[in-house]
Amino acid sequence: MLFQRASSVSAVARRALSAFHRSLRPSSNPRGLSRLGTILLAAGVAAATAASISMLERTDRRSPSSSVNAREKPLVLTPEHQLPVIRPLSLTFAPNMPPPITRRHQAKIAVDVTASRKVLPLGVGYQKFEFWTFEGAVPGPVFRARVGDVLEVNFTNKDDTGMEYNIDLHCVSGPGGGAAVLTAAFEETTKGSFRLLHPGFFFYHCSVAPLGVHIGKGMYGAILVEPEDGLPPVDKEFYIMQSEIYACEPQPLVSKSAASNESDSDDDDDDGADDEDPNLVDDDFEAGLNETPRLVVFNGRDGALRDEGALDVIKDSRVRLFVANAGPNLTSAFHVIGGVFDKVYREGDLVSPPGRSVSTTAIPPGGTAVAELDTPVPGVLTLVDHSIFRTEKGCTGFINVEGEPNHEIYYSPKPPRSCFGCTHHP
Repeated sequence: MLFQRASSVSAVARRALSAFHRSLRPSSNPRGLSRLGTILLAAGVAAATAASISMLERTDRRSPSSSVNAREKPLVLTPEHQLPVIRPLSLTFAPNMPPPITRRHQAKIAVDVTASRKVLPLGVGYQKFEFWTFEGAVPGPVFRARVGDVLEVNFTNKDDTGMEYNIDLHCVSGPGGGAAVLTAAFEETTKGSFRLLHPGFFFYHCSVAPLGVHIGKGMYGAILVEPEDGLPPVDKEFYIMQSEIYACEPQPLVSKSAASNESDSDDDDDDGADDEDPNLVDDDFEAGLNETPRLVVFNGRDGALRDEGALDVIKDSRVRLFVANAGPNLTSAFHVIGGVFDKVYREGDLVSPPGRSVSTTAIPPGGTAVAELDTPVPGVLTLVDHSIFRTEKGCTGFINVEGEPNHEIYYSPKPPRSCFGCTHHP
């Protein structure tokens, strides 16, 4: 806005100076304006131009719409000992979000988080992978709080291999994002209380070395810190986490029945790895260093948001997507095929005005975005990373929109059909 107004003033100044140069020619000065008078006139125009630009700068800095002043209201903290304690009855996992916060006072949110190893399916045939997890899930739980709240984390390590774990919360101000006081050995419980000073949608992860391995093995999640006045209501909210899986290429796949004859367990959700399970694939550290993942997925596995995992909404819904990128290496070009984001709160920033009418938004590793879109037409919308070869590695998901056709917006005399082999438009 300032640039546009300054450009307008500059254009006036250029016209005035052009007139000044013409006036110096006798033929352009029929009224006999003296050269001294013309010079004084030009000097006056230049001075007025400089004053106008200075005034515009001051006005723009004071403008309520300026992002610099979007947080001018100071956050008044209620002393921690006066806060009511809220302990969620259950934790929330992707693709679901905890319900919106309706209270308008600060509170202490107390959560218990456990670290453990878990063998989970990759979504590719019968292949499985030993993940390191928060609460036995990949991604870990998503938490919801309000700016000014205190987040109390009770963190317990249940991994009997002796590996240490911790939690680095990107919403925490202080050493390690909390990791410095939450590092726990086997059977140890650590505790930390953290005041949430900034609203936004934030990533969290384990930060024990080697950091890339701990994130690549599944130790991550997200937390939403609502602004004081909350968020505008929408019809549906979903939590989506993109990540890379650095796994070795498998041996020839073995069916479940064959695997059960060769292994002591045929359970896809084992605690810890069975080294003799022929369907269990190892992690690939070199691939992580080279940033060449075998899989790029939403919500922990190939197909988590397809088929029975697809997201369901009805036509004319307002949908809010809380999207995070665990990485650990690649930046996501998040896009919904068949949708345009009416609002995008880039980098999880809920303070600044959102971007409008955005088709694709970049989300770096460890970063987030909050995107809202409307669904005026029924059919299937496709979630992708528009670094499009990653869709061949599993990075697709679907939103099923149910409802009657809207021919004013989308019409063809023939029904839709998929191209041969297409994984983007079912």
